[in-house]
Formats: sequence, structure tokens, C-alpha cells
Amino acid sequence: MYNFINFVMNLKIMRIKQVEKDLEELVTILTEYIPDLREVRLFGSYENGCWDPGMSDIDIYILIDSKSASKYPIKEIRSRLTGKYKGWFDLVIRTPAHHKFHQHYDGERGNFGENINCGRLLYKRKRWGNYLSFLKI
Repeated sequence: MYNFINFVMNLKIMRIKQVEKDLEELVTILTEYIPDLREVRLFGSYENGCWDPGMSDIDIYILIDSKSASKYPIKEIRSRLTGKYKGWFDLVIRTPAHHKFHQHYDGERGNFGENINCGRLLYKRKRWGNYLSFLKI
């Protein structure tokens, strides 16, 4: 019994390592493909530790500085991915207007905005206007 539990735990660790590698690839592709990328967050079951590799997707929230999210088709982004778990990424691309709306949206799985805000920040664009940030004020 112990060997089986050990095997299952090792398998899950190996899968998580691969997902993390695939997430790095995704962020690299997003930063190259979307010039007005503002933020990328990981949220949902993978982030909160309830991820089941057999049933769960991996939720990714992409915030762009644009008036239209449709100019960046998800299908095009997916075609650039090569990782093993690329098909499991549920990519949600939103504009600032959509982002503001979703901050208060309460869907079937709880407050969507809260879930996103509690998610892990994978990427955040640095702003030129923040030129005093090195002072740690």
C-alpha cells in the first residue's frame, strides 16, 4: 500500500513540474504575441491545490490593455504552445472594462474577481511611470 501511495505522489509531483514548465512557456509566448499584455494570473483548482489531472483544467486569466480581446484569438495562442498540458489551459482574455465587471461577478463557483485576485501572478508588465520604485518607498 505504501509503495502505491508513494507512486501516486511521485506521479503527481512529476505532473506538477511539467505543468509549471508549460506555464513558463505560455507566459513567454504571451509576452511575445500580445504587445499590450498587462497581467497573467493562474487561478482555480490548480492554484488552490484541488487540481485533479484526470478531470481538471488549468485556469489562466490574461488581462490586456486593449478595447477588444478578440484581436488575440485563443486558438492562435494555443497553436504556439508545445507543452504536454497545453490543451488543459483554459485561457480567459479580458480587457480593463471586462476586468472591472468581473471583479463583482458571482458565478456558480464563487466570486470570479476574488478568485482571480487570489490567484498566482505569473506576469505583470512593468510601468515606465513607476521610476521611483527602486527606492522602496
